[in-house]
Amino acid sequence: MQTDGPTLSNLPQYEPGGSPTWPEPHEGGQRPFGPRHPPLRDMNTMILGVSLFANVVLIITLISVLFFTHTGFFSRGSPSPGVSAPGTSLGTPTVTANSASPTTGTGWLQVTPNTVHLTCSGDQNTQKVVLANTGPRKVQWQASFPNAGDSAPISVSPNQGELHAGATVEIQIQISSSSNGSQGIISFNSGNSDAGASPTLSYIADNCNNGG
Repeated sequence: MQTDGPTLSNLPQYEPGGSPTWPEPHEGGQRPFGPRHPPLRDMNTMILGVSLFANVVLIITLISVLFFTHTGFFSRGSPSPGVSAPGTSLGTPTVTANSASPTTGTGWLQVTPNTVHLTCSGDQNTQKVVLANTGPRKVQWQASFPNAGDSAPISVSPNQGELHAGATVEIQIQISSSSNGSQGIISFNSGNSDAGASPTLSYIADNCNNGG
């Protein structure tokens, strides 16, 4: 008579008083207890670390830029054109008046030189100046003494005339033997209203009554 069921040879063997020995799982098989968990926690930790490192680098870079900008590190070097270097100043150029240059102005008439000093004897008792017409048309001119009137200690010859465009005339300035010593100006007035401002000549006349 045949009986269906497990035989003693298929049952786990164990020693008396010991634990039964179960067969080992096959290699490559699944774990006996539950599914395997993916490493999601490790990925989150890595992403968080990279983000923190990038933020730290950005903060350090911003602090460095602000520090060097505040200390003027990026502005060092040669000064730009028109900008004075530290310890220097840009002063206004000093212009020295030249007595041999014509008077400044936009008028057609110009006199050269614009200053004379007359003495009572020698080569300086008579001096010559040049009156020029720089305008496009002829002008009438006349010399006058705005501050002295008829009592001027000097004489002008010629004291009036006509100048064509681009022409010049030589004028003689002479001290009077009765000069008491004074100074003033001679104005060369134009008869043309388009000729602009009249040029002036400054003079100094010595005192001739005391043997000067």
